[in-house]
Amino acid sequence: MRILLLSFVLFFNLLLVKAQKEVVTLLQTPEIMYGAANAYLNPMAQMLGSYLQTSWYNSAKTHRFLGFDVSIGMASSTMPTSKRGYHLTQLPGFDENYKAKNGSFSIAANVAGRTENYPTIISKSSGKEIQLPKGEGQDNLMLPVISGGLGLPYNTELRLKLMPKIDKGSMGNLYQYGLGIKHSIKEYVPGLNKIPAMSLAIFGAYSAISSDVSLQYPSSSTQSQQLKSSVKGYTGRLLLGFDVPVFSAFMGLGYSSSTVQYALKGNYFVGDVLDEIEEKDPLTVNYDLGKMALDFGVKAKLGIVQIFAAYSPGDYASFSVGAGMTL
Repeated sequence: MRILLLSFVLFFNLLLVKAQKEVVTLLQTPEIMYGAANAYLNPMAQMLGSYLQTSWYNSAKTHRFLGFDVSIGMASSTMPTSKRGYHLTQLPGFDENYKAKNGSFSIAANVAGRTENYPTIISKSSGKEIQLPKGEGQDNLMLPVISGGLGLPYNTELRLKLMPKIDKGSMGNLYQYGLGIKHSIKEYVPGLNKIPAMSLAIFGAYSAISSDVSLQYPSSSTQSQQLKSSVKGYTGRLLLGFDVPVFSAFMGLGYSSSTVQYALKGNYFVGDVLDEIEEKDPLTVNYDLGKMALDFGVKAKLGIVQIFAAYSPGDYASFSVGAGMTL
């Protein structure tokens, strides 16, 4: 299982690295680099924020005291096709400092889109032509996750999820962890507490994803250059479920929020690399995301084995599947 998990992590980490590395080329456009980086990385930030809220539970029912489950699964987040690019003329400072080259579109692909040719802009002050990222077509995000739960006293359950840290040199490293609490409130609702197959619970959790990617970009320093990303999220849900011996279904409704940060660490030439104007940690982009969240799923049980799937609709929809054991 460990070898399989590592293989999944390395494969999808490679896709993330390839997609995100191109943001460093925006340092050639200092007047618009913050707005351009924000627009370019926005789909990945949205998908990471959506992915972070998945794979927390596969039932509204809480474990008995010291009962537990462990599972391994895959979770994915996708984005709409209408949001795979950004308008250059809408970037703050673009019209004052740049213009699109004749024959080049004024809409550039973001990390989720892809064009055959590099969008080219021209500096109005120097006349230099600058190629912007042409996108990587990374319009979905899929990563493995290990999750589990342990029954505590008073109809309460501790939930955990993680992906072990993997460090592969130039591919960077990627890891995640999270902690949640689920508490049954069925006992407090008159009538519902007399229906054995029904479950009602509240759930809250904190989770985080971090990654570091090594870069190579012109500078006068031999120190390392990295693109660091950090995603932190909180979620709260009201869970309603139906459970019979071999099948269960659940629905959750609540609110999720996340903060995403991308930061270039190290020394870099900013602007025309021939001018050798160097800055340390020149670019940081932050996103504050929040939304009402709905999810629903099903689980099949055969003895101690369980197989489950869940879906959360929206612009950045998420889907997860997995299998494991429960006692």
